Amino acid sequence: MAGSKGRGVRSGAPVDTCSTLAFRVVLNSPQAAVLAKLKRGDVLAVQLDPRVEGGVNAVLGNEPAGAVTGARKNSLVTCLRNGYTFEAEVIDLTGGMVQVDVRPA
Repeated sequence: MAGSKGRGVRSGAPVDTCSTLAFRVVLNSPQAAVLAKLKRGDVLAVQLDPRVEGGVNAVLGNEPAGAVTGARKNSLVTCLRNGYTFEAEVIDLTGGMVQVDVRPA
């Protein structure tokens, strides 16, 4: 149906939810070898972890920098499964802790 409000809506989270989903999080299980390559302002891809059901990683190239967790992770997983893409900008690097802003790519 042309003009239908439902057009373009994918199963799971509504389009408007996925297109506006953004949050700040500290990466869990940071990978030291990848962290050594990062600097503030770097943008990482956000991808489903094929090895962990419901897992999400922030990735530099093809190397996971750390896991994205937190209260909004389930919404993020739904959006990723429905074809939306996200990125994570490095906001702060302190020791082994990496804080990122997750947002639609």
